[in-house]
Parts: sequence; C-alpha cells; structure tokens
Amino acid sequence: MELATDVWAILARNPDTVALASAILLGSMGALFSHLSALRARRFEAQLAHVTAQCRDLYGPLFLHVEANDASWAAFRADFRPGRLLTDPADPLDAAEKAEYLRWLENVFMPRNEKMRAAIETSPHLFIGGKVPGEVLAFLTHLDDLEVVMTRLRDGSGDTAFTRRGYPSGLGPLVRTHYQQVSTELARLSAKRG
Repeated sequence: MELATDVWAILARNPDTVALASAILLGSMGALFSHLSALRARRFEAQLAHVTAQCRDLYGPLFLHVEANDASWAAFRADFRPGRLLTDPADPLDAAEKAEYLRWLENVFMPRNEKMRAAIETSPHLFIGGKVPGEVLAFLTHLDDLEVVMTRLRDGSGDTAFTRRGYPSGLGPLVRTHYQQVSTELARLSAKRG
C-alpha cells in the first residue's frame, strides 16, 4: 500500500510523468492484445490446416475407396456365386471361380486397397486422436494376407482363395463416422474463417 501511495505522490508532482506512464501502459497493453490476437489467429490457421489435411490426405481418400469397394463387392457378389457362401469347405471354389476371383482382386479390389494403404501409411498422424484405430490395423493385416492368397491363386498352390483374417467389418463404419466428423469440423472452421 505504501508503494502505491509513493507512486501516486510522484505522479501528482509531475503531470508529464502521468502522461508518459499512461502512454507506456496503453502501448504495452496494445502490443499485448495484438500479440494475443496474432497468436489466436495462428492457432486457428494451424487447426484449419490440420483438419483440411485430414479431409484431403486421409479421410477423403479412405471414404471414397471404402464406398467404392463396398459397391464393387456388392456387384461382384451379385454375379459371383450368388446365394452361396464364398468360404464353404463343402463347396470350394473351382479353378474357373478362383481365376475370376483373382481377376477381381487384381483389377478392382487391390488397386483401391493399395490407395487406402498409401493414405494410411503416409498420414497416420492425421487420424482423429492421433492414434491409428484397431480396425485400420486389422485392414492392413488383411491386405498382407490377401497378397499371399493372390500369390497362391496365381501359382495354383493354395487350396483356399480366402484370407485367414477377413476384411474388418468395422472399417467402413469407422471411416464413414470419422469422415463425417472431420467434414463437419472443416465446414465449421471454414465458416468461422469466412
């Protein structure tokens, strides 16, 4: 309390000091507010850039290829052994069916799967929460198994045309949910920016 009284006594004796102190205080406050505003703007731009990258580099490609694979699989199954199980030990694929299945794998499913793998492997840091989900890891394992199955189908050494680890049923729902979340956040941030 004594310090405040001393400061006021000095300021009262010299009005120019009051003006100078006020100018310094106002200038410092202005610089502080300007710095905080610039910091907030940089954080916002960084957040917008991150969400944009999530949509463009990871979830957009994954969503597109999951949807396309699902549609292609439905078309494939409509023509390929309709109404019959694919992996029935009592009714295994014959040579012609194995060849047709390999054709679909090589020309439709694996090219899309490889694009999904590339998006995952180049952008794992973009997953929501910064952690690669279990469904995605299961998908990558499925692809490794599928490569072996395709080799066996090509050389005729395999008695089965299917992987031990099937396509993870939770991958599609996960990708759709995360894509929607990221798209919604991107729209919100873009509206806020505009």
